[in-house]
Amino acid sequence: MRIKENIAVSAKYIQLSFKIALQYKFDRFFLLFAVLVREIGNVLVIILLLQRFIEIKGWTLEELLFLYSFLYISYGIFVLFFTGLRDFEDLVYDGEFDRYLLRPQSLMYQILLSKIDIPAAFGYCILGIFLFITTSNGVQISWTLPNIIYYTVMLISSIIIQMSIFLFASALSFKAIKVANVRNLIFFSIRKCAAYPLSFYPCFISSLLIYIIPFAFVNYFPALFFLEKQESLQYNSVYFYISPFIGAVMLSLSLLSWNKLKSKYSSSGNQL
Repeated sequence: MRIKENIAVSAKYIQLSFKIALQYKFDRFFLLFAVLVREIGNVLVIILLLQRFIEIKGWTLEELLFLYSFLYISYGIFVLFFTGLRDFEDLVYDGEFDRYLLRPQSLMYQILLSKIDIPAAFGYCILGIFLFITTSNGVQISWTLPNIIYYTVMLISSIIIQMSIFLFASALSFKAIKVANVRNLIFFSIRKCAAYPLSFYPCFISSLLIYIIPFAFVNYFPALFFLEKQESLQYNSVYFYISPFIGAVMLSLSLLSWNKLKSKYSSSGNQL
């Protein structure tokens, strides 16, 4: 019975979220268009960069765009399901989070269903899928069943890694309330670096992307697995398979931070 109730409540939450998101259809459509234009601009930078070169450090244009497609698809799916985590600080700042504490449902359940960013989700997914379709044949990937399974597992793992980063940033809201700058630094700024191969960067940056904020496991190592590039020989083969493990570890650590800082939370009230 409890499962049926949760499904019914979830369906109602999602229905309301979609109604809110689509209340102003022109505005939502314009936001979707804006997201596409902004991200297409980033892709054009890569295209213009390689316009006068056949390749850079052994990477062709199609290979770079294939690398990019991982970021777009995984983030688009993440936003569709976890916008509540991305924008969690707004709930704390506005005092809305205090209402969640009084409800019988679990906090995380309410947070995850509190908001859906349809324009961002669709914008990133549309562009990511387009890049994936247009480049996967060009880089000559054979989509056998093992490769399809590998891609699916890596995609899910990359979503969990990104969710864990946002969960950690959200946990900081219990102490600092406004953490947008920290969130932007540890996610969006680092994600810009992850748009290019690690071989483009000095050792300090590549180590940061592997061992500190492991965006390399979101797109770089999965892409290397498919592309079979020479630089993949620099890494132990285990790097190409441990994204699920990295995601699990990051999620566990982020949940520990969340639970510890949540216990120290005191109502922020209405900051407006």
